[in-house]
Amino acid sequence: GGAVNAALFCTPVEYVRNQQIAQIGNGSRMPAAAAGPNNTSLDTRRSFQTMSSSSGPISVIRRTVQSNGVTGLWRGMVSTILRDSVGCGLFFVAMAYSQEQLTPRQDACPQDANRHHKPQPSTSTIILSGALAGVAYWLWALPVDTIKTWIQSGTASNLTHAVKMSQRHGLVQSIPSLFRGWQVAYSRGAPSAAITVVTYSMVFRYLQQHQPQHVRKPKDQASS
Repeated sequence: GGAVNAALFCTPVEYVRNQQIAQIGNGSRMPAAAAGPNNTSLDTRRSFQTMSSSSGPISVIRRTVQSNGVTGLWRGMVSTILRDSVGCGLFFVAMAYSQEQLTPRQDACPQDANRHHKPQPSTSTIILSGALAGVAYWLWALPVDTIKTWIQSGTASNLTHAVKMSQRHGLVQSIPSLFRGWQVAYSRGAPSAAITVVTYSMVFRYLQQHQPQHVRKPKDQASS
């Protein structure tokens, strides 16, 4: 689901956004790693700055289509798919695992002693699991998103070039540049994920409790 959403919707929307953000930085200082071999990155960036000289999103879309065709709007799609597919997987794994570990198991009832059921997680458990899921997502997504932004803004020509840029000064030294802005990402990601998971759980429980009788009846009969 995350990969499909990234491929169809996130990539072109974020491309236009990053192009508009890049306009603000025109003429300002660039990352030291921007100049790649044979100035490939510098040439790419200059062409992107020329292409995105108008401020409106419609202008960015029009210039992109004129310069690179419709597929130009999907520049950076591979890194976007990597970010959201793996990131969403980590999100749900972290949420499910933390809820499982934080919710105690209890025996059902004496006549059903051989089976165990797990009670619904408490609200505090849901909030905590949502926050942990948000952190798990951004642990992977932030460095990949940084690489995607380099590609979409023209700082890097493609994914391979962006990875080489990130490792130009060594793997350990590249970590601060890949995780730049982590304070904002995690302070936003944890509470927003917690709110999302709590809202989903509340709506799901409400719909379960107010399920029509003709829908719940087969289930009750099957268990009897």
